[in-house]
Amino acid sequence: MTSRVEARERGQLVPVLAVVVVFVALVAAAVADVSRIASGRARAQTAADAAALAAVVALVGGDDPDSTARRLATANGATAVTRLDVEVDALSAEVGVVVRVPTILLGTRDMTARARAGVDLDVPQSG
Repeated sequence: MTSRVEARERGQLVPVLAVVVVFVALVAAAVADVSRIASGRARAQTAADAAALAAVVALVGGDDPDSTARRLATANGATAVTRLDVEVDALSAEVGVVVRVPTILLGTRDMTARARAGVDLDVPQSG
């Protein structure tokens, strides 16, 4: 024969287990979001670096640096090019990009990055 206390406590495992499962799912989603955001930031920096370098190479080679930079930024995951300054006289380019990152808990986030590249034509003369 079971007492009244034992009968009341018998069904307590299900609500506790439900809370634990929800908590673990939220922690897993948060870890996934942090990972996606870190990956998105790295992808944005890669896209900006590649676009800036490509713009300078195109500038030196006589191609269109604007379209080259935009093409390389897009190929590396950028959803938008926010800044593209090409200085023909200085043989340099500065590029800003945006990479859109979908997350589970925070919705879609925009990761931004900037990069600058240039050519130094002052090569030291060897003795």
